[in-house]
Amino acid sequence: MVDEKPTKTDSAMSLRDRILNATDTREELVDVSEWGWGTVLCRNLTGLERAALSKLSTFRVDGKMTSKQTAADTCILGCYDPATKQKLFKETDREALLMHNAAPLDKLAGVINELSGMSIESEDEIKN
Repeated sequence: MVDEKPTKTDSAMSLRDRILNATDTREELVDVSEWGWGTVLCRNLTGLERAALSKLSTFRVDGKMTSKQTAADTCILGCYDPATKQKLFKETDREALLMHNAAPLDKLAGVINELSGMSIESEDEIKN
């Protein structure tokens, strides 16, 4: 991280304004060669996206959720095309994502969670 000193303009802004105007998006390119192609841009989730993930996690038909489903939903919310910077997946892609190898999903979701300051406990940790 760069140690930035406040400028006179920054000093004139209130703390509230500085927080609300902060550029705080974190992103990372992640290799997904397991799927036969290059990289995906992962971004941290916003507060709204974290709330959406929480809602998706709670409203499953059987009331239970697997880590693979959580990973797919996290990827839908936090994966972007590196070239266009547009979201890579839609909610309608969930079932198709769940039909693929879970390793790349888990890898991408792990990076998104790390960038978002979240950690997801494994199903084994929850049982204990």
